[in-house]
Amino acid sequence: MDLIEGIKSRRSIRLFKPDPVPQEKLEKAFEVAKWAPIANIFRNYEYYVLQGESLKKALKIIGRNTYHLRDIFEELQKYDPDWVKKAINFYSELGGAPCLIVVVAPRPQQDEEMEMSCWDCKWGIIEPSLETCLLLLALSNERLGACGIGMAPWVEDKVAELIGLGDDCGVALAPWVEEEIKKALKIGQDQEVLCALALGYPDESPTVPSHPQVPVHYVS
Repeated sequence: MDLIEGIKSRRSIRLFKPDPVPQEKLEKAFEVAKWAPIANIFRNYEYYVLQGESLKKALKIIGRNTYHLRDIFEELQKYDPDWVKKAINFYSELGGAPCLIVVVAPRPQQDEEMEMSCWDCKWGIIEPSLETCLLLLALSNERLGACGIGMAPWVEDKVAELIGLGDDCGVALAPWVEEEIKKALKIGQDQEVLCALALGYPDESPTVPSHPQVPVHYVS
């Protein structure tokens, strides 16, 4: 697959075939993703691949997240009602995804003078995000579709504050949903569920959406 073509042709998939995902395809994708431009000292995140019974437990937890997103859906309903309908259906069962990859990262260290270490907060997001982007492209190269969901509470809080949501309303995965997932996966309190990827063989062919260019400032 040509690199540029692969980047532009990849789509977020929200409807999947029930066929199981072969482990060898996942291993190929992870092998590609590890080449992300990241310093080795920051590779302190992990992946959990959920299938079978573990996936069923996670789906039961995440499915309850639709109610938590009601305020966001209500606002977005004004702009794109079709997207909201698809989003509600997706979160209820994650589009029938036969596999879920959970990205887990260390929780930012607390600082005596600051609520959290800005350094830990930034790199705790940037590094796994870079590798996850490559992982999405590598999965697409294996003819697998995926859609990202969720974020850590310390990321959620900042975004929720930015868009004017209350403390009890997160952006993607509710904090209590994330805590239940951590219990199911036996993840310690010093770690956060940064995001998750629902994946499988696509059972839809989404149209190409517009991709507006954000402002680029050339300074000399």
